[in-house]
Amino acid sequence: MKQNVLSFLSTIKSEILDINKFLYENSENCFNEYKSSDYIIKLLQKYNFNIEKNFIDIPTAFRARIGHSHPEICFICKYSSGSDDGHVFGNNANATMSLGAAIGLSSVIDKIGGSILVIGCPGKYSNGSEIIMTKENVFENCSVIFAPHVDNITSINNTSQACTTLQLDYNNLLVSNDNANQSSLDVCLHTVHFINELVKNISKECYMDHLNLTCDNALVEYPSSAKVKFEIKSKDHKLCHKIEENIRSYIKCIEDIINIDCSIKLIELPCKELLDNKIVNKLFENNLKETGLIEMNYGKKMLYPLGIGTVSHTTPTIYPSISIVNDPSIHCPSKQFMDLTLTEYAQCNIWKAIEALILTSIDLIERKDLIYESTTSLSKNISKTL
Repeated sequence: MKQNVLSFLSTIKSEILDINKFLYENSENCFNEYKSSDYIIKLLQKYNFNIEKNFIDIPTAFRARIGHSHPEICFICKYSSGSDDGHVFGNNANATMSLGAAIGLSSVIDKIGGSILVIGCPGKYSNGSEIIMTKENVFENCSVIFAPHVDNITSINNTSQACTTLQLDYNNLLVSNDNANQSSLDVCLHTVHFINELVKNISKECYMDHLNLTCDNALVEYPSSAKVKFEIKSKDHKLCHKIEENIRSYIKCIEDIINIDCSIKLIELPCKELLDNKIVNKLFENNLKETGLIEMNYGKKMLYPLGIGTVSHTTPTIYPSISIVNDPSIHCPSKQFMDLTLTEYAQCNIWKAIEALILTSIDLIERKDLIYESTTSLSKNISKTL
């Protein structure tokens, strides 16, 4: 059966690799991926996938399905450029891997059973549509989720940061006490300093990031209002939540003490850390080596949040890195990395990853015990964090 799929796949190789080139040449920023989503949808329809457009009321999102039984294999399809400079994150190649695997697997799905989902997820990595979809229980019936991405090394069992993004708004012209006058800016700066200490004291692996402070001019010499936006990052989303609660308690306290108006709000949905499923990763590693990608790294630490991290807490998920460069000093994201997604070397490794994804999917469909093991592994992983 595996050889039948790979033989079919070889007959459509140029069509699959054309996805990479088309998306590269037609890059579109977050939630404006109209050409990209239309191109992908038409391709999936050609191979008999049933399509739901405008999925969960996101115009450029879609859900594609073929097959009617379990297990349900899901491929995450990212196609946003995420930058005005083009596909610096390599989503043109990422979409190619997911779509190539889904279309290849579809050629035998009626024979081996199960079903295939392709979820078109517009938006950026950290807070794209994946988190919204998780809240809408989009992935609750999936048996396993594949979210492959190109990188400067090949790596499995990866990790990412949890993240909570907050904004504080101070709206009081002048704060007076017996010793001095304090503007909203003064109080805001004091608060930021306190929050930074609070975050560091919770854990050495927690920190503030992407701090942005804005101040309006008042009619007098003091600022009339101040606004600060920042991220709290940690290896564990529960630590982020604890810090958020402490910040809210502190803000409420100083409001009463110094009589200043301050609002606090979430700017984006919180993002959980990645739980990369070791059972599925082991299968994928074996198949990746079988296709010819031998050199392997383990446990790459992504120093940024991933929407797929939140998804990984609901369903066995892998987020494998596939190297497309000979020189690991070339970083993703970058324009240099983007341009290398079209090289012969990159396309060779993309193709090997597609084959490995298909082989791993067939293993999971034919051996239901592996689905059970991966689900059990996820449950144990989550229980460790409780």
